[in-house]
Amino acid sequence: MSGEPPAVERVFATLPYVLPFLDGFQYGLYVFNNVPGGVGFAEAVLPLVVAFNSLPFSGIIFFIGLSFFTRPDSGLSRFVRFNIQQALVLDILLIIPSLFSGAAGMVPSSVAILGSNFVFYTMALVVTYALYSNARGELPDQVPVISEAAGLQIGPF
Repeated sequence: MSGEPPAVERVFATLPYVLPFLDGFQYGLYVFNNVPGGVGFAEAVLPLVVAFNSLPFSGIIFFIGLSFFTRPDSGLSRFVRFNIQQALVLDILLIIPSLFSGAAGMVPSSVAILGSNFVFYTMALVVTYALYSNARGELPDQVPVISEAAGLQIGPF
């Protein structure tokens, strides 16, 4: 990529991370209750999460809508398309823990809490890293597996 992306592109590159953040918010329950300031943060964000989840199929609609912008002919820069694709890959990976939610009652609560915290912290770290990198005008392409998958999906252009 030549040069630093303009501020408008940085903002548009950051917006797609709202999807995995809203989908992964549920895994932060134990974190919010045990980290100082966590309850206040959760209460501030909760109306947005509730509004998002109250719309039928909002996650799927948002996901499919974002997917259209990852094509090279979308008119968006590779910087923005990469971030969209990386947010989509992260969101797909957040489906995996939900597949095991039915088994949560069969494992000790400490294991369920550990798993939930791991998923939340991983999501939060990836989103924070992407936001920080985008603010600096750098491509957030150093997330193992996720960045590689995003890069392969959008190609070199």
